[in-house]
Amino acid sequence: MNKLVIRKVLSAIVIVLVVIAALYVYLVAEPSTMSEEVETAGEIVEEIAEQAETADDIDPMMIPLCKGGKDHERRNYHGYSICYRESYEQAEWAAECLTREKLQRKVNRSENFRPDEGISTGSADTSDYYGSGYDRGHLVPAGDMGWDSEAMNDTFLMSNMSPQNHKFNSGIWNDLEMQVRNWAKKFGTIYIVTGPVLESGKKYKVIGKNR
Repeated sequence: MNKLVIRKVLSAIVIVLVVIAALYVYLVAEPSTMSEEVETAGEIVEEIAEQAETADDIDPMMIPLCKGGKDHERRNYHGYSICYRESYEQAEWAAECLTREKLQRKVNRSENFRPDEGISTGSADTSDYYGSGYDRGHLVPAGDMGWDSEAMNDTFLMSNMSPQNHKFNSGIWNDLEMQVRNWAKKFGTIYIVTGPVLESGKKYKVIGKNR
């Protein structure tokens, strides 16, 4: 089977299991089980990846679609892409390709949180999070971009942020980010798509002046 197909299939598996593990642990499991659940998800991913090496009936899986129009804006950055939703003031998804080579850290975390001036309708602002009780949660992790200063800096654009409970952000989400880097180290190249659950027509709690 074509190696590119295998990697794309693996990326889809990673996405699904990351979301399932995160939701399960955050909503159901006790905090002490976080690392255990991430480890279990990792074992499943690796088992399926090994099976995919001999599979020949799986179609290639590509980057998600961004519908276009005023509420869907596709933007490309150094190292990743997003589909920005103005109605939610955050990205519907953020996609990156993480390789073993990119794990070689050359630059430190920048902490340069700032609005994304490239979003035509305007992005969320850092002030939207002040006093909200929520973290500015990265979709594409800064930890994946230590290979380049521009890539690192781009991850701190507010268009790459989603409001996250601090316990979730520093716990299971951080565990998952580290596990994904372990998969990149083991498999060489993986494709990652991350995003919030945005249900059409559903009203969500909002924060800040940009809502």
